[in-house]
Amino acid sequence: MRSAIFIASAFLLASGCIGGYQPGNPNPNPTPDPANPGPGPNNNPPPSATARQLFDANVGPMLAAVCASCHAGTPPTTGPTFLGSGPTMFYSMLVGDARFVNAVPAQSELVTKGLHEGPALTTAAATNIDAWLNQELVERGSTLPQPPPPTDLVQKQLVAFGNCMQLTEYVSSGMNDLQNQDTTGSAGNCYSCHSTGMFVYLSKDPNANFDRLHNIPWLLKLAIAQVNPDGSFKDIVPANRFRDRGTETGHPGYILTNARSTALDTFFNQTYTHYKAGNCTPPPANPPGGGAGG
Repeated sequence: MRSAIFIASAFLLASGCIGGYQPGNPNPNPTPDPANPGPGPNNNPPPSATARQLFDANVGPMLAAVCASCHAGTPPTTGPTFLGSGPTMFYSMLVGDARFVNAVPAQSELVTKGLHEGPALTTAAATNIDAWLNQELVERGSTLPQPPPPTDLVQKQLVAFGNCMQLTEYVSSGMNDLQNQDTTGSAGNCYSCHSTGMFVYLSKDPNANFDRLHNIPWLLKLAIAQVNPDGSFKDIVPANRFRDRGTETGHPGYILTNARSTALDTFFNQTYTHYKAGNCTPPPANPPGGGAGG
């Protein structure tokens, strides 16, 4: 299970809900990506790396290798042109655009993009973007602009999907047991680390877990928006973050039990059926300790 994100919107090649280190506690050594090596020994910036060093070591090379073919150059390009004409412009273009670098890293469109027709980012690339954005926040603080207000159809569709989650199906599917998944080593159950999560919330109380899961940003652990090459909304698809996080570097290992894995699929499919039918209303908040079982 993972820290992660806010709304999905248009403009960068990313998959799923990319998680984020909590502001004020960035990862000074983001995970190297063998497919996109950057400068420095073992692809790592210095231990006390600045935001610009993190970008130059790990984010810029990835953008050049994965994203530039569609999003850099002289307009018109295959996708939205937000990286400028070449690698020397990547950093200045991004930090000068509040959609991408702002006071709420979890709302950066680099983080919230969702699936689209281009290649997905690797887990390492997503981690490196998180580390860079949060270090920008550490260094620049209140001087960073607020993210622009979300007004696009992508956000509205994600909200609509969250409104279609039903507590009775959360319970009947087995989702009310998800927080009890154990990890390898001594890390304990999911709720032992995520009971106050900013991006992932899995406490001992399944009611509280449900209340957050049907709201952004927490629902992005279950579902994300799939978009077309031009950034327009395409569909809602499974995010698979609860299932995949246990196999990723930097997180305690786990493999979901068959019952919990099935619960994720069942609950997503039930919610998706309601979403496609339309006219869902937000689920009511649940009083602590009652209603969802555990």
